[in-house]
Amino acid sequence: MKGFISKDNPSPSLSVGIAIVHHLELLQEALSSARTAERRAKSVDGKNALAIIVSKRSGEDYSSAGQWDDVDRFLEELIGSFRRGLLPKGTAYELRTMVQRLAPPGGDSRDRTGRAVMRTDAWRILYRKMTVPREKQTALTGEDDLKKILNQLIARIEPGEEPALPASQVGRRLPDDTMPFRPVPIEEFIDELIIAEFLADARNLAAAGQTTGEGVRV
Repeated sequence: MKGFISKDNPSPSLSVGIAIVHHLELLQEALSSARTAERRAKSVDGKNALAIIVSKRSGEDYSSAGQWDDVDRFLEELIGSFRRGLLPKGTAYELRTMVQRLAPPGGDSRDRTGRAVMRTDAWRILYRKMTVPREKQTALTGEDDLKKILNQLIARIEPGEEPALPASQVGRRLPDDTMPFRPVPIEEFIDELIIAEFLADARNLAAAGQTTGEGVRV
């Protein structure tokens, strides 16, 4: 919407809610999820936002919301990493298990010490998932790329301090312009991973249908 700007007025904003539901879901439930996503988009500070809800048949919902050029670009980065094999399946669920294990009593989101511990452990899990076995690193163009991707992922998680990891793993701190995304609670980061993995699978399915010349089967 940046191109639609007048001399005296700012450009208009556009807040969008998207719900992705199972094809057997009742239309009423699908509409309810879409309206929930729309309300969440309009509740983002400053609005001009996108909210996505993935509602699985199992009954679990995963959601993410943020302003345009933030949440959409970050999800696109994650989708690319999943499709290239840099992020293996199951990463989000291992992170979620860790959060459930380390969550402070009563779920106090203000416990910065507990949050810092979870963030550090998230770095450890992501590093292991992306480098073990060692052959996984062949998908990257070099060690610097690995550090850049890992730092971008961990920078997405609140709080903003870097995890206390060995220098051999973290390397030097990357410039701020390599970490362009707004930090979010680790629970939302995990939801973003699940949503991105789902969308990556959908793109792979669509690409396979185009390659074979057959219709995409869902």
